[in-house]
Amino acid sequence: MKLVTIAGTRPEIIKLAYLIPLLNNNFDHKFVYTGQHFSPNMSDIFIDELKVKPDYDLQSNSSDISTIRTNLLPVLREINPDFVLVYGDTNSSMAAALAAEDIKSKIIHVEAGVRDFDLHVPEEPLRIRIDEMSDYLFSPSNFCTDRPII
Repeated sequence: MKLVTIAGTRPEIIKLAYLIPLLNNNFDHKFVYTGQHFSPNMSDIFIDELKVKPDYDLQSNSSDISTIRTNLLPVLREINPDFVLVYGDTNSSMAAALAAEDIKSKIIHVEAGVRDFDLHVPEEPLRIRIDEMSDYLFSPSNFCTDRPII
């Protein structure tokens, strides 16, 4: 089974730091960093200190969903993963979910079901859409999701 973890921000790096070694030891796994957070104090320092070196660093230097998606597609087509794992509600997660759909990979969403019920918050529509697109929802609670969660 091929699995790809995609992240692009400091909070995602922190969240995935302990999961990456487990995935590497148990699956054909690759970690792709989009570069949404591209300043060294928002990415490199955390990657170095938490020892989660990406297999691919796209260096997108952008939070634009379309740009990140475009940069992800060639890598995902090369790897051809069965599953794409995304975290939370970032633009990188949205771009990864869209790219995963493009290549017909299944989507795993960690932190699924998290809501603040305010559509004016930029992350809220992303949370909702990523949940809708995902095949597997890993939720910290069963609050506000009507789909099966793990």
